[in-house]
Amino acid sequence: MQAQSKGKVWVFAIGFLASPALSHPSLAEESMNASGTVRSRSVRVETSRLVTILGGAATEPEQVFSVPVERFVALGKNPDSGVQVEENDFRLRGSRIRIDGITSREPSYVLVDLANSTMQWVHPAKRSYVEWRKPAAPTKSPTPPPRLEPLDREATINGFRARGYRLHAESGTAWLWIAQEPKALAPVLRAVADLQLVVKPTVESFEQVAAIRGMQEGVLIRLQALTPKEYIVRELVSFTPKALDAADFRIPAGWKGMPVERAGAATQPGSCQNCE
Repeated sequence: MQAQSKGKVWVFAIGFLASPALSHPSLAEESMNASGTVRSRSVRVETSRLVTILGGAATEPEQVFSVPVERFVALGKNPDSGVQVEENDFRLRGSRIRIDGITSREPSYVLVDLANSTMQWVHPAKRSYVEWRKPAAPTKSPTPPPRLEPLDREATINGFRARGYRLHAESGTAWLWIAQEPKALAPVLRAVADLQLVVKPTVESFEQVAAIRGMQEGVLIRLQALTPKEYIVRELVSFTPKALDAADFRIPAGWKGMPVERAGAATQPGSCQNCE
């Protein structure tokens, strides 16, 4: 889900009302009762830097994906390594999600309401927000999702037991590590992925395609994608249950909504001058 968020949380972390998970009573009920903090991490390495780190193996997906992610995380502590590491949290309370640290001229945050199929980008300095609402029905036939090939591998990643899949296209190769636990996160991640397509319907990168496809299968614990341009890792680091204040997940009374047709510029970094 990306409107240029600080850590690209949007893609990693946002079928909505038609989602199979949401139509399953037990999963829907569990997700509506969940409360806590989800931490995610992204790692990016440009191909030229990857060659410096791994040598000739940098072009072979199998060899790149087999390198422990922890090695890249450690390298990321050195600003000269060329490895970019970002960690981000988003908060979940029942059917609502709050994502802080969204890039704009002033501090802003995003609220997602799964029950009402809406997303609001909130600008406290302007006391205003932009709202997107998922259409009640698709306006066109959805593009068939790309096929995932089972890797016949399982792994424990960040404490989650996950099964591996492979996705290959002309633009890159990805390994996706997908779990079914914690069940509360599965419908949340799928809902956020679907709403992302409402806000920004054009999927612009291979990693976005892979992430959205993975979230359709379960809880996407880790995505590893290698393209001619870069190596990307996105992973779910933890889910920490915690009671959260309901007020943090609602628009304060009296704040003004900005028409969505004026929101194009507001989804770019350093924008929202017109959010009065």
